[in-house]
Amino acid sequence: MKKLLIASIVLFFLGLILKLIHYPSSIIIFLGTGLFFIYSIIFFIKGIKEKKALSFALLSSSFFLMYILARLFYWTTIPLFGISLYLIIGFGLGLLSFIHVKAYRSSNLWGIITMICLFVCSVILTNISTDKIYYFFNIRDLVNNSCGNLMYDMDNWDHYSWFLYCEGDYTGALEANEIAKTAAMEFNKQTDGGVASYLEELKERNSQIKTQSWEEYK
Repeated sequence: MKKLLIASIVLFFLGLILKLIHYPSSIIIFLGTGLFFIYSIIFFIKGIKEKKALSFALLSSSFFLMYILARLFYWTTIPLFGISLYLIIGFGLGLLSFIHVKAYRSSNLWGIITMICLFVCSVILTNISTDKIYYFFNIRDLVNNSCGNLMYDMDNWDHYSWFLYCEGDYTGALEANEIAKTAAMEFNKQTDGGVASYLEELKERNSQIKTQSWEEYK
């Protein structure tokens, strides 16, 4: 059981580091989150009678972690009254953990501390718009200089344009779209029309931003 917990933590933070340095990370973070969820389920089944507070705390933590995962990769979550279902379930399980906190052993305090930390992270991410999260992980390093990969540049600026558009920042969305088009035109020259169709898509999106008719990102 401990090996499963350690593996989940190592994989999650390894994936997070890889994401920060722009390496493929989604599978690693997803795997780490999945393993932690499996661990919390197994622990809950085995320990609910004797370690109720810790069992609820770990299960609560897994739902907060899934919410964080969704925010890091810009996935939509099922809402209930405008709040992510992950947060509602996690918060409910957290309350159950505190109800049984009197029976909490000091040796198991790490569980409730983990839950509180993940809850705080979830609340913070809830108050940060998707475009700002995307900017931090994908655009921040491209602002002053290109990464040298035109395909990477145009794809990231294109996605960023969409997130800005969703937040109602149409001016910013147009600017990001123009940068994506510039990178696409340069790449198109280098590849003799290799991304001509994509360039047309960017031009179409430019028009959709201006008319505020961009309904979905394809």
